[in-house]
Amino acid sequence: MSWNGLRTKAAKQVYTYYFENQINMNLIDDHISTEIMKTCETSISTELMTFFDDIYGDFVEIARGKLVRISTTLHESMWEAYKEGFFPCGWKGDFPNGKLCVFLPVPASK
Repeated sequence: MSWNGLRTKAAKQVYTYYFENQINMNLIDDHISTEIMKTCETSISTELMTFFDDIYGDFVEIARGKLVRISTTLHESMWEAYKEGFFPCGWKGDFPNGKLCVFLPVPASK
């Protein structure tokens, strides 16, 4: 499965939980998306700005799960990588076996 396919599948697991438990995602999104956007705008390095939409989307999906205490294996792996300053960008192996692939951004020299 492709990296985007894995990310979509993880997001679907969270969406399914919201749907089955009749949780209105719009109410949550109204509150968290704006704050995540602001944080991304001020925190994403120049080197990773090309991937702004991916990073923002990852954080929104991870936050949605954390808010209702449903966490996917992929989201947990991604969250750990982000906390260490890495950019999750793929999966090596057949998920969930294998390893998360990450990119370590190196600031451009001036």
